[in-house]
Amino acid sequence: MMKFIKVLVCCLSFSVAAQDDAEQVVESKADYLQSSYKKLFKQGRRNAVLNYMEIGSLAFKQGDLKEAKIAFLHAVRGIEEVYADNPAAEKVRSLWYQEEVKDFKGEPYERVMAYYYLGLIYLAEGELDNARASFISGLMQDAYAEEEQHRADFALMHYLSAWTAQKMKSEHLADTALQSFSELRKGFPKPKESDNVLILVESGKSPRKLGDGIGKYDLVYRTGKKFKDKQGQVSFAEQTIRLLPVEDIYWQASTRGGRAVDRIIKGKVNFAESSRDVGDALAKTGNRLVEWSAISDSGSALQDAGTALSVIGLAAKIMAIKVETKADTRYWKSLPNTVHVSSLSRTNTSDVKVDVLDKFGNVIKVKSLKTNIYKPKQGYTLVWAKSH
Repeated sequence: MMKFIKVLVCCLSFSVAAQDDAEQVVESKADYLQSSYKKLFKQGRRNAVLNYMEIGSLAFKQGDLKEAKIAFLHAVRGIEEVYADNPAAEKVRSLWYQEEVKDFKGEPYERVMAYYYLGLIYLAEGELDNARASFISGLMQDAYAEEEQHRADFALMHYLSAWTAQKMKSEHLADTALQSFSELRKGFPKPKESDNVLILVESGKSPRKLGDGIGKYDLVYRTGKKFKDKQGQVSFAEQTIRLLPVEDIYWQASTRGGRAVDRIIKGKVNFAESSRDVGDALAKTGNRLVEWSAISDSGSALQDAGTALSVIGLAAKIMAIKVETKADTRYWKSLPNTVHVSSLSRTNTSDVKVDVLDKFGNVIKVKSLKTNIYKPKQGYTLVWAKSH
């Protein structure tokens, strides 16, 4: 069980009566977080999970682990209210997963990434048991799908679970995770027990959710826009290591159980006929997925109503149209497109330098590239970098 830290009660309340408390919370935050917290309290519970995800991302990139942990703990708490593995949550899901007007809980890939960041925070703090619990919880979110695929194919989380288990000296847990990882990424180098440096580089921009079809009722996925960074590398004084892409977040967004999503219509997933191999996609740097053509099958709610409709019946139909909601296109905008990883053994990491590359392998300058290095007392080093 993860040890949840105590947080201000007012952060959990979005009622009008808590306005004074909200203002105090905003004023207590660092300058870089204040606008985000204002947005959190203004938008209320409906967007709370999404706003906490964005706050957590911002704080984590700043290296502010305390604020990042508070935000991601709130985010996963909101997720688990609906996506916990118990009958009560299942009952809520049957009533919940439909409209844009409902509370944001995220698509499967977004929920996984919330646990990914929480796990990295615990790794940075040296809390290995909580880190592994977070990565496993993320895999459970990936395994759960509305269309009941029950396939946890988020290789990144298997890799991190294995790496963390190795540091915990748990050979059995590490081997189990590595076996699952190898099934998903054949030929990908496995972390070794002797490795003491974990390097993660996030490149590109988040996949986008868009409304499509008549009335914008259908949800489709598209790749992020306006980024050239497709690869990552890390350099030390005497060597340069090209990192391998372990996870394509767009691929995760646009597939379920390895099958390509054509569109999501009123909570039901439609699949494209052709399939793609994630290993091949990642080998080509993770950004080559086909953008599936639009297929509109939504019709007017009044079509063929006919003259038989009474005035009352017609009014009911009109009301039904008014309450019909469009696809929920809210999404976590600060996610990357690709996560690259390397695990190695090294005594000195003070000279580490992270770069991102274009699709041709050329180093490119990205002003927003940030590298954070953590060295907890357990004796390992976590190097994390993000380009956007």
